[in-house]
Amino acid sequence: MEKNSKNRYASTLILIQEFSKQKQAETIVNISSIESLIPSKNHEYYSISKSALNMLTKSAAQEYGHLGIRVNSIYPDLLFKNNIQKYWPSGVKNWQDKSPIKKLVNPQDVANTAIFLSSDFSHSINGENIIVDTVMSCVQAW
Repeated sequence: MEKNSKNRYASTLILIQEFSKQKQAETIVNISSIESLIPSKNHEYYSISKSALNMLTKSAAQEYGHLGIRVNSIYPDLLFKNNIQKYWPSGVKNWQDKSPIKKLVNPQDVANTAIFLSSDFSHSINGENIIVDTVMSCVQAW
């Protein structure tokens, strides 16, 4: 694993453990990545660490659910950002060629999903990993 990955996810676990000591109903939303399910070439460390975060999400939901603490995560895919086409034209073109709706993920959609998972509208959702990827996880790979 990357040198900082172990510390990064250990700190996520420590934060969840400390949060649970408050013993009040709350929500934790982790940000994972679609690459935890569909890895990209040369991103093995990233994919492995995000997969670990997914299992931490499920384990923490099970561990702390009795305290009323919900733990979920979001799997975003390639996010739109200013100048992404300028700095990575081949990647964006490849994405748009494969995407059924021809667009990258809007960061606001990730934020809206986090708001939903933090709200009372999702009170029965716990231990889930929500994909926000503009349909790309449904695209045939071959």
